[in-house]
Amino acid sequence: MSETFTVITITLQGDIDATPKATLTMQRNGLCHLRQFDCKRAEDIAQAIHQANAALAVVETPPPDQPSNDKPADAPAPAAKSTPADKSATTAETPPKTTARRKSKSPGALLEVNTQAGTVEIERSVLTIINGKSDRAAYRQAALAAGYLIDAGLWDGKTPIQLDGAYSTWRRLKQLGIEKLKGMALSDVVIVPDAV
Repeated sequence: MSETFTVITITLQGDIDATPKATLTMQRNGLCHLRQFDCKRAEDIAQAIHQANAALAVVETPPPDQPSNDKPADAPAPAAKSTPADKSATTAETPPKTTARRKSKSPGALLEVNTQAGTVEIERSVLTIINGKSDRAAYRQAALAAGYLIDAGLWDGKTPIQLDGAYSTWRRLKQLGIEKLKGMALSDVVIVPDAV
């Protein structure tokens, strides 16, 4: 398991009598955020660190898959040819890519959710997005979140759940990680209508 390190550098500039100017640099995963601010109190430094961390989290979140204009929206992507080198690069810590593909346009449509154990088909009616976008890309993010919940053993794929925004839920679950999710209850991370 590879660890992620965050390097924070704060440089104070200016006189003691004047309001010191500060520069904060935060580096993580090959990305960097630079922020300049007035440093009147220690709380200003804490606030700058918090804002820089939030800015990096947004950049680190992978964008939703965008369908290509030259292919039909319902056509599956061609399977990539794998080589033995590709198989050795996949580790147990790396969660598999998750896709959400509607099987049909009927009310009982199925979503394909990839988990560490393989692909699971869930009914679309048990996974509801109540805030934010609810388009095809949002359901891809919802499928990523569903895969994490299934892998953590929190959700069986049959109990109805509601996501308070697909993108924000996916970001939150990804930041927590599967191991931390295992110690939580399903109602701690999503809305369970029966439990309300």
